[in-house]
Amino acid sequence: MVERQVVSVREWPRHAGPEGISARAAAASPTDVSGARAAAALGAWSPDRAPESFPYQEVLDHFVAVGRMYAGERVTAPLRAIAVRVPADSWPLPLWLPSTVDQHNSTYDGYLLTRLLLSVVDLDDERSVGGLLGGLVADTLLAEAAMLRSTPGRVCRARTAAVASVLGRLSSSDGAAPADDREFADHAGRLATAFLAGLGREQALVIGIALLPITRMHDEHMFFRCVQIFEMIYAYLCRRIELAGVALLRGEIVAAGEQLDRAIWWLGLSRPLYRVLTTMPRRSFEIIRVHSDGRSAVQSRHYRRIELLCAPRPAGPPAVGLPPVEPVGATLQEIFTSIVDSIGRTTVAPLVCRMADLDRAWRAMKRTHWGVTLKIIGDDRGTGGTSGAEYLKRAAEVPLFPALVDGAEWPR
Repeated sequence: MVERQVVSVREWPRHAGPEGISARAAAASPTDVSGARAAAALGAWSPDRAPESFPYQEVLDHFVAVGRMYAGERVTAPLRAIAVRVPADSWPLPLWLPSTVDQHNSTYDGYLLTRLLLSVVDLDDERSVGGLLGGLVADTLLAEAAMLRSTPGRVCRARTAAVASVLGRLSSSDGAAPADDREFADHAGRLATAFLAGLGREQALVIGIALLPITRMHDEHMFFRCVQIFEMIYAYLCRRIELAGVALLRGEIVAAGEQLDRAIWWLGLSRPLYRVLTTMPRRSFEIIRVHSDGRSAVQSRHYRRIELLCAPRPAGPPAVGLPPVEPVGATLQEIFTSIVDSIGRTTVAPLVCRMADLDRAWRAMKRTHWGVTLKIIGDDRGTGGTSGAEYLKRAAEVPLFPALVDGAEWPR
C-alpha cells in the first residue's frame, strides 16, 4: 500500500502546466482557496430548495483550487450535513454529494463519479453515449488547449492534438490543424466549445460537476478525465457484448457481428487517450498515486465485466477490495459454442472474425496500458496493490475468447 503523504497546499508548485497546477487552480481567488466563498454559499442553501439552486460552482471552485483531498472542513462539514438530508429524488445531488466528502474512504467509482455519469447516458443509444463521451473529451480539450495557449511546446501540443483527434472522430469535425501552437489552441478551443454548446442540459450539468480531482495538479485533472472516458467506453462495450449475445441466441449472426463492430470502433477511441497519458511526467503520477491509494483501475466493474461477458474465467483466489460484478449468465463464447454446430461453421465464420478482431483490439489496448504504466511507474507496485506493470503484462496475454484462440483456422 502506498503511504499517503498529505502536504500543505502552500508547498504545491506554483507554475501552471505539466508537472504543475491547473490553470483554474493558478487563477483561484483567496476565498476559493480558503473555502470561504463555498462555505458562505452552502450556509445559505437548504435541502428543501430545488437542486438546480445548489451552489455547485462555489464548491467546485474550492475543490479545483486545493484538490478534493485538501478540501477544508468549513466546506466538507456542511456538505456532509446536506448529504444526509437531501431528498432521494433531488437529482443529481444524491449521486454527487458522496464524492465531495469521501476524501479518506473513496472507491474507484466514487473517485470517478461513475454512477453520476451513467445517470445521463442511455447505453442503447449511440447519440446519447457520443454526447456524454464527447462532452468529457471536449472539456478535456478546453483545458489542454488553454494550457497550450499559455505554454506552447511539444508536450502541450501532443496532448491537445491527441484529445482533438478523439473529439474529431466523435463529431466528424477533423480538419487540418494550424501549425502555430497558439493558433491550434484557438482552433481546438472553438471545436470543444461548439461541441459542449450542443449538449442537452443534464449532460452539460453532469460534465461540469463531475470534475472533482483529488489534487490541484493539471496532470491529475487530465488523468481524471481520461479515466472517466475510459470507464464510459467500458460501460458501452459491456452493453454491445450483451446485445451480441442476445442476437446470437436468436441466430442473428449478422446482427451479433454488427454489435461487436461497434464495440471495436468505440474501443479504438482509447488509443489517442493513452498517447495523452504517456506525456505525464513520472513525478506527477507519483503524486497522483499517493493521493489515489485505494482508487485503482483494477477495481473497475465495467472493465472486469467485459471479460466476464466474453468467456468463463478461471476461478482464482478471492480478490481483496474489489467491488462485486453482477452475474452475467451465459457468456458470448458459451452461447457461440452451443449453437455453432446447428448453424454451421461456414455461416458463423464472419462472426468468428469479429470476435477475433475484438480480442485483438482488447489485448492491444491492455498492452498499451502496460506500456504506459511501465513508462510512468516502472517496477513499482500498482495503486490497487497489484504488481503494477508486470500484472498488466500478464493480463494482456489472456484472450477474451480462449476457445477461439485458433480462430484463424475457422471454419473447420
